[in-house]
Amino acid sequence: MNKGSPLLVSVPVMGPTEAREEANSFQVGQVVKVKVPLNVLRMIQEGHGGYTPKMSESMQLPGEVTEVTDKGDLRVRYANNIVWTLNPEAVQIVSNQEVDAEEEPASVNPIGITANFFCVRCRESLRMTEAGECFVCSENEDICTLEPCGHKIVCIDCSARLRKCCTCSEIISKRVAPDGSEVQYIPRDQRPTIDRIRYLDMQVKSLEERITCNICLERRVNRVFKCGHSCCSNCSSSLYNCHICRLPVTQQIQLFLS
Repeated sequence: MNKGSPLLVSVPVMGPTEAREEANSFQVGQVVKVKVPLNVLRMIQEGHGGYTPKMSESMQLPGEVTEVTDKGDLRVRYANNIVWTLNPEAVQIVSNQEVDAEEEPASVNPIGITANFFCVRCRESLRMTEAGECFVCSENEDICTLEPCGHKIVCIDCSARLRKCCTCSEIISKRVAPDGSEVQYIPRDQRPTIDRIRYLDMQVKSLEERITCNICLERRVNRVFKCGHSCCSNCSSSLYNCHICRLPVTQQIQLFLS
């Protein structure tokens, strides 16, 4: 091999007949796992369902064969009910011992941190590390735990509006905040509508404008003149005429806003 020449990978490509013969060794319900590297998988998936980058998230996990197509390809279901069509040459059957070893929850270690938990429905490994991004709003931290599945994928506000888990579709019986308190579910007919939220937002802004000094636009009004107009005490100290109606300021009355 010349120095600097590219490394070529020899990949056997099966024809339709060989693919069907290879698929005959697989049956619906068997647990399989990808046995080839991703760069090889990209090549041998041509004509067998294709390849997308999202497949890499599932390729390290075992999946269940749900169908063997007439062409000989395998439809394999992974966590979150994701189904990929795979070339039978790319997978191998996983023994029950290997499946149990991957799914068995780890015991609590000496410092009290549990390594792995699994969803009661989809058997997905649950993250027990620091909080990330809420799956629904993408703004707050996903710190609310959904029971009974155990997924922690949403914030407290969004969990109150969920009836089913976004990951495994398990019906939620309880929503637990980080402090252990339960988050109450808010039915759809009790949630404020978009129009209602917009109306309340306009009311709040209008109220803020009414109690804010319209000279400095910073402090609350606490001085009112006989003409009925008002401003803050700092701005009123230098006024001889009302800044709105231009009437002389003969008296200032202190205003208390509670």
